[in-house]
Amino acid sequence: MTTSFHSFIWTRGGEIWNENNREIWGILNTNENAQSLEQLVGLLKYAPQGEAINYGITEVVHAFAKGNFFSALTLSAVANNIVPMPMRDKVLIVPPPGYKINGEIKRIYPIGGQSWVINKFNDAVHLKVTIDFLKWWYLPETQLEFAKRGGSPLTKAFFETPGYENIQSWFKAYKYMVAEERAKDFWHEPSYFEMLSIQQK
Repeated sequence: MTTSFHSFIWTRGGEIWNENNREIWGILNTNENAQSLEQLVGLLKYAPQGEAINYGITEVVHAFAKGNFFSALTLSAVANNIVPMPMRDKVLIVPPPGYKINGEIKRIYPIGGQSWVINKFNDAVHLKVTIDFLKWWYLPETQLEFAKRGGSPLTKAFFETPGYENIQSWFKAYKYMVAEERAKDFWHEPSYFEMLSIQQK
């Protein structure tokens, strides 16, 4: 819900907070953001009646993979599961629609997931293991193997690799969506999960 809602807010020109002074009042609760929420909730009329309100990522993936939906809005990270191999040539994966603002189509997409966090209070051995893992993880060959197995790597160098968009059927849309001018992150806050839980509720 949060990921979808943020996209509606940002694409229509709204904000969820002022991260400089941490103000929320008067920024999140605007008429424009209320209209974004109404539009998002209004899409439920196209969903399975009585069921969709309780769907999470897993339920959307299973229902779409079984052919119960004609369309689904979900995270690119689950694309390998939502589009099983027998469906790959029957499913079109595209970025969600944008909004026309001042004659231009605008699209802003949330970046899901969180960054790597390394605890500085670990001992030297654990820090070395962590750093060695990260160095291995970001090797081009590691990222390529991850992509071939259905992962969605996110490094500029990998995006610029010739043939990148052909590795998986959703990579063209994914690359479009995470371009700097179309992607935005949630909160850069240690308490992000607590904030996320409150917003979900």
